[in-house]
Amino acid sequence: MKTFEFRLPAEPTAAAVARAVLEAVAPDLPEPILLDAKLLTTEVVTNAIRHARGTQAVIVRVRRNKLVRVEVVDQGPMFDPQPQTTSTRAGSGQGLRLVDGVASAWGVEPDEAGKKVWFELVAIGGSDVDL
Repeated sequence: MKTFEFRLPAEPTAAAVARAVLEAVAPDLPEPILLDAKLLTTEVVTNAIRHARGTQAVIVRVRRNKLVRVEVVDQGPMFDPQPQTTSTRAGSGQGLRLVDGVASAWGVEPDEAGKKVWFELVAIGGSDVDL
């Protein structure tokens, strides 16, 4: 499995750029899987920018064979990867519940560049060819 990696500045436009790149590097994904991947990528990139204080850029890695794996790396601290069941701020705290409900698997791990939040989706019907 090959990895496609790109760095984005930690600014609001990063999620849209990440979605466009994801679509460009995995054009043969079935539309429902691509839509889920784009939704979850938006959530994880946005979280990295919003919550990883001091982050100047995020690294997005896309890996593809029978699975689509997206990893978003930032310089923020590790955190408990349990999805929030309630929120202390209106509209906040539901993102990991979304990731948990849609992704086949997901997690949070240390990365040489900081902290990595990743998710996987089964690419049913897509090509088995590496990126």
